[in-house]
Amino acid sequence: MLRYIRFEYKFNLMNDTVTDLYEQYYKNGGAQWLEERSTPKQTQWFIEHITSIIEERRTMKESVRVVDLGCGYGRICLELCNDADQLLGIDLSRELIGEAKRRKELRETSNLNFIVGDISEYIGTSYNGYSLGICLWSTIDCLGDDEFKMLLRNSAMYLDELVMECRYYDKSSTIENMRNNIDIPQFTRTPNEINSILNQERESIGTNWTMYANDIPGYSNRLLIKVKF
Repeated sequence: MLRYIRFEYKFNLMNDTVTDLYEQYYKNGGAQWLEERSTPKQTQWFIEHITSIIEERRTMKESVRVVDLGCGYGRICLELCNDADQLLGIDLSRELIGEAKRRKELRETSNLNFIVGDISEYIGTSYNGYSLGICLWSTIDCLGDDEFKMLLRNSAMYLDELVMECRYYDKSSTIENMRNNIDIPQFTRTPNEINSILNQERESIGTNWTMYANDIPGYSNRLLIKVKF
């Protein structure tokens, strides 16, 4: 429910309440907490998978510019600096973006930037010129249906391709940060529900998408969705 409330607030410029809730959640958990929720093998799977997509795109384009939607502390995009020509990471959490910038400075890379913002709003103003969008680690599970649709529409306007990863269950669930008892809503969907949303947006995004289960180590309920615009 909270995520839908936030969507309503967007158009009244009153979204601070739920944004602050997310910020408290990640401030108390932080990058270390997120790192502990996955294994190096799982992270490496994502990196190799996205790198292969970048290599495939490079056969068609001289330049590959990647935007990481819901980048967190830069777990994936920091590892793509040697593969992509330019990268942009965006996340709602100032805490995580601050950590991402700190890690970027340690690597002294110049082709990666980070900004704080809502991934369903920023494409039109910040992502023009980027060709590949990635949205991983179940980020779209934090989007209500209307926000998910907005992300698809905006992506279709500015990107060539969007690669998303999500969980799927039989019903919605909520994850809880045990450090501070703040509940963060998540909208897990069945494959049929995801396919229904894509079909509803055919006029905006076209029909060139694929959705398939993947073999991420240790995960049995994950889908990859590739949309080519």
